[in-house]
Order: sequence, then C-alpha cells, then structure tokens
Amino acid sequence: MGRSERRREAKQARQGGAGGGVAALLEGALAYHRAGRLAMAEKAYRRILEIEPEEPTAEHLLGLIAYQEGRYQEALGRMIRATEIAPAYAEAHQNLGNLYLDSKKHLEALECYDKALALNPDFANALANKGDALRGLGRLDEAAEILARSIRLDPFIKEPRYRLAATLISLGKASQALEAAEACLALEPYCQNAWAYRATALQILGKPAEFERFLKLDEVVWTARLNVPAPLTDLEAFNAALEGAVRSHPTLVWEPFQRVSYGGSVTGDMMIRPERTMQLFERALRQAIDHLRDALPDDAGHPFLSRKPKRYRIALVASILRKGGWHPTHLHEGAWLSGCYYVRVPSSLSVEGDGRAGWIEFGRPDCKLPAGFEPPTSAVKPEPGLAVFFPSYLFHGTVPFKGNEERIGIAFDVYPEG
Repeated sequence: MGRSERRREAKQARQGGAGGGVAALLEGALAYHRAGRLAMAEKAYRRILEIEPEEPTAEHLLGLIAYQEGRYQEALGRMIRATEIAPAYAEAHQNLGNLYLDSKKHLEALECYDKALALNPDFANALANKGDALRGLGRLDEAAEILARSIRLDPFIKEPRYRLAATLISLGKASQALEAAEACLALEPYCQNAWAYRATALQILGKPAEFERFLKLDEVVWTARLNVPAPLTDLEAFNAALEGAVRSHPTLVWEPFQRVSYGGSVTGDMMIRPERTMQLFERALRQAIDHLRDALPDDAGHPFLSRKPKRYRIALVASILRKGGWHPTHLHEGAWLSGCYYVRVPSSLSVEGDGRAGWIEFGRPDCKLPAGFEPPTSAVKPEPGLAVFFPSYLFHGTVPFKGNEERIGIAFDVYPEG
C-alpha cells in the first residue's frame, strides 16, 4: 500500500469508514488477544498502527504481546511509546512498571506505578506492584502498608496477599505472615507462592510437623533419565540436537526481563511455535512426567498430590549460564510440577572442594529471613541427560559455578488443563 492510500484509509477510519474504522479493528484485535490468538492479535494491532501510527492502545498491547513472547526490548520500546502518545494512559504506565520490576529496576518501576496511581488512585494492581517495588528497595514497612491497602481495594486478587506474607516474614512477623498466606489460600487454594511462604512461616514458628506435611525435602524432589526419542540414536546425539536448538532459538537473550538469571542467556517459551527437536524433547519429557504422576500416591488434602492432572500443557525455557552464572531462588506460580533437564554441564562441578557449585538447591526462600534463622535445604548435582522434578511451590535456585565452560539446561513447567 502506497503513502497516499495509507493516508486515505486513515482518513476513512477516523471518519468511521473502512468497515467501522480503527475502533472496529481494535475491537477485533482485542477479541483475538482475549482468546489467546496472539499471532492474529499482533497482526491486527500492526494493521491499526499502519492506519493510525499514534494509536496508543494498539502500541501498548503490541508491547504486551512482545512481553508475553519474550521480546523484551521491543516490549519496553512499545510501552514507553504508548505512554508518550497518551500520558494519561494509566494501564500503560502500570505495565511499563512491570517491565522495570521484572528487570529489578525498582526505582524506575516505582516511578511508573506512581504515575498510574496519580491517574487512578484506586488502581489495585498498580498498588500491589508498587508494594513489590518498595520491597525490592528494602522499604519493607511502606511495602506492607501499600500491599494491605491494595487488598482492601480488591479483596479478590491473590498477588498482594502472598507478597504481604513475604514482606511480613522479612519484618520478623511470622505469625502475621502465616495469616496472610492462609488468607491467600482461602481465596486461591493452589497459589504456589502462598504455599511456599506458609511453609517458611511454619519453619520460623517452629512447627516442623505442619511444614513437612506437604514439603518434606527428601520426598518432593525426583530425578529421572529421559528415553532418547527416535530417530536420535543415543544421549550424545540427543543433547547435541537440543544444544543446537537452544543456541539458535530466536528468543535467546542475555539476562532478559522476567527471567531469573544472572550471567547467562535465556529463551522464551520454546513450545511457542516449537521446532522438531523440541517436539521430540517434549514427547520424551511427557513419558517421564506421566510415569512420575502415575507412581504418586493419592492425597485429597495435599496441595500437590491432590492435583495430579490427566491433561496438561508444558512450557520449556532454556538457559545458557557462563562462569559465575546462576539462577536466584524462585518458584513457578500457576504450574503444578516444575523441573530442569541438563543438556551440558561444566566439568568443574565434579572438582573436589567446590561443594554445591553449579548444583540446583531447594528450600531457600526468596525473601529476607530473620536473623539466626537458617532454612533446611537440599541439592542435586546436575548431570548431562538428568531431569529433576519437584512441586512448583518449592523454592529452588542454582549455586554459581567456576570455570569457563557453559551450563545448558531446559527448565519446564507443567500446567494442568481441564
């Protein structure tokens, strides 16, 4: 389409022509977006911007899709552009703040949330995220106050409740943290963060029986060797194919937004438009997951054992860590089972005296802990071809390793369906 044609179509759209104009196109794009048809939504938003280059909603939501698919620099540019086009667009300021928050730029995030709240003082999500930014800055009393306020504004969202639990743990208020976590679970029984902070509060309060009821470390971490899928013939060929798929993946980015990784590159979800090698990997992984699920006991009162899914989807995110690289402790909200498959492991992991360097460690919370309290932990030494499985509410991270070799792993999450 030529420049004159674009101008004519833009004029028609603003006047209500062209099949209802930009408003009608935007409504159609939003319908695709709500239905999870991101490729169609993206195409529609781009079409809108061809017609009206300064349409802030399309710019903002294109940024949101880029964010969802791991294209973080594009997401950042589009979010900033949306706020420049429409300075009174509170939702765009809020989501720009989320991008900064995910990259640990807490001051920038705080500024964005304050702009959103100046436009809409009752914006509960912006308040909740402001509380998280304050927590990241170590301003814990302010964070607790803001999070409590966001809960009063919207009692039906879980995020501020479990963030409040974490903040109260850091403030040395374990009893109140336990109450906050249990209030969150009353709202959302399978909130992984609430189960994790509840466990930490129980540990601090000296209630091991209640803690070990659902998080006894030597009973909730499993390992397995995956079957090499045809037509690949052996583990070496399988891992070589996986390494090639990871290194060539278009979403592989150094220390990206939204991914907990330092000193390494991380992909987006490799099951979005997966290539052949990842399809083969998913097939092998499903065999191991199904075997584990079928061997687990039934327990209707257990937050993990009560959720064994017959149908599920898998998300796969790969990472390449370099010398000193590590994944800080974290968990996976929304998933049921999580884990990691090891493609390449540095030989330095086997060197005597390195302790747990490069190992995956379990049980260490992601919040500041009271002085003198040391949580129980366990660890697994990675090996090429090894898969490690654990409930998604179990805090886990990696210990930095030495040496110049790389550590390549594929993290996975299992999400129940139906």
